[in-house]
Amino acid sequence: MVNARKTNGDPTMFVAGNDAKAKDDVKGILKQFGWSDIIDLGNITVARGMEMLVILWVRVWGATQNGYFGFKIVK
Repeated sequence: MVNARKTNGDPTMFVAGNDAKAKDDVKGILKQFGWSDIIDLGNITVARGMEMLVILWVRVWGATQNGYFGFKIVK
């Protein structure tokens, strides 16, 4: 998460939560780390779905020994 540019692309970062100010603060921190594509998915109930991405990350790591990959949402 702290090196968005390591993926050699512009991956999408997702945020979710019930506190609009907290989400804005997190977006600001993410931008400091180099994230430019940040999508707010909604309230805290969305976080459970976002957490499921770790299962895919672990499988990709196991198959490639490389944890540097990202999702890109194309609009």
